[in-house]
Amino acid sequence: MSIFKLKSFWVILLSLLATAGICVALLFVFPLPETNYIKAFYDKEMKLKSIADAKKIIFIGGSNLAFGLHSDMVQKAYPDYQVINMGLNAGVGLKTMIDQVQPYVGKDDIVIITPEYEQFSNLFFGNSADLYLEVLIDQPRFIKLMSIHSVPSILEAFPSALQIRAIAMLQKALGKDAPPSVYKRDAFNQFGDVNSHTEVDSTKLDPREYADVSYKDTKFRNKEAAIAYIKGFRDYCSGKEARMYIGYPVFLHSIYQRSTKEINSIHEAITAAGIDVLYSPAQSVYADTLFLDTTYHLLYRGSAIRTADLVGYMQAGIR
Repeated sequence: MSIFKLKSFWVILLSLLATAGICVALLFVFPLPETNYIKAFYDKEMKLKSIADAKKIIFIGGSNLAFGLHSDMVQKAYPDYQVINMGLNAGVGLKTMIDQVQPYVGKDDIVIITPEYEQFSNLFFGNSADLYLEVLIDQPRFIKLMSIHSVPSILEAFPSALQIRAIAMLQKALGKDAPPSVYKRDAFNQFGDVNSHTEVDSTKLDPREYADVSYKDTKFRNKEAAIAYIKGFRDYCSGKEARMYIGYPVFLHSIYQRSTKEINSIHEAITAAGIDVLYSPAQSVYADTLFLDTTYHLLYRGSAIRTADLVGYMQAGIR
């Protein structure tokens, strides 16, 4: 290696290290507000840890579960179990979701994984900059859950994450309250379900925004990796004398109609892998009018309808 190339290498390396140092320093200057929705990541694990020795029904997934379950209905149907909804945000990544829960799985537990379809595409390793940056600064004990594969997505999302922190700090300095939102840390009930939208009775979705949305061009590039990881977790659960099942996320009817083939390809791959499935993707599709503000977030009344269906599938399919 020539002297010029060696010097260039060190200049680039030192520049990257300096940039990284500045970024970390800025995170300390602009911490994430304690009320931020993603902070519930820790709260949910602490709740799970507190019932680790009990028989549990554990739901794993993203916000499709956070906004899609009335866990009290599941609890009523299964009174001998403690029910916990670990659903938070799809950007956490399915790998991290599973890794977070695995240490707490015990004998006779029932684990139901309900991953968003993007978990088989670009979200398997996670892309939540808010969560991962928060882990680095505030909760380093969670670093073990992070994946090196998430780094590019986290770096891409860093400016936005920093902006959120800066705006929150500015609002606090000016004595202004953050605008009302259903997305906040205390939005969750004792089971882990979001219940901050109980008074919202009509959809906020604009049909025009979804008129041409489909999964026809989606490359499920992490489908094999995700299914292999689920199988490994299934085997771990079996070793603990627990049972694991796959469910599918609630989904907007209009988009499903345009994406049936692509979504069903995931179902076919999961069943071909010998993983127990409680219900098909089609059985988790609901009218557009039952959704709050995204393709995965049901209105409160919508989640009650979905949970009634889910309990039926559980009672028919859990052995």
